Amino acid sequence: MYLEEGLNITKMYKEHIVTNGAATVGQYREILNSEFNIAFFKPKNDQCQLCTAYKDVDNDIKLNMQ
Repeated sequence: MYLEEGLNITKMYKEHIVTNGAATVGQYREILNSEFNIAFFKPKNDQCQLCTAYKDVDNDIKLNMQ
């Protein structure tokens, strides 16, 4: 799952405590990582699987894909 640029755990935690009450930032981080499998990183590229597959095949198959 990709989250919007500029979003981080601290910002999400601050919003969480406003709406849901207190928990420590450590508890919040642990729940995000273990139960929701959310990670923060910027992908090198943002391409669909079809585009990525198209780059990796030989020219004969590319002609058929077009």
